[in-house]
Amino acid sequence: MSDDALDINSSQSWSYARRYANLMGPVPSSVSGAVRVLWEAQAMLNRSPEGTEIPSAAFRSVRRVERSA
Repeated sequence: MSDDALDINSSQSWSYARRYANLMGPVPSSVSGAVRVLWEAQAMLNRSPEGTEIPSAAFRSVRRVERSA
């Protein structure tokens, strides 16, 4: 890792990400909700990948984002 690279999981990198996101304006709740549901689904799949299905809430969240303006 070079001196100018940041660990994407560090608090400093998340601070930078928040500053850039604030420049774009508020994030609609449908987007933040979809991200939260997808993170939870990914964590569930990482814990038990075999025989685990993606929750229907993940599909609903993504469809809500697709339909939003």
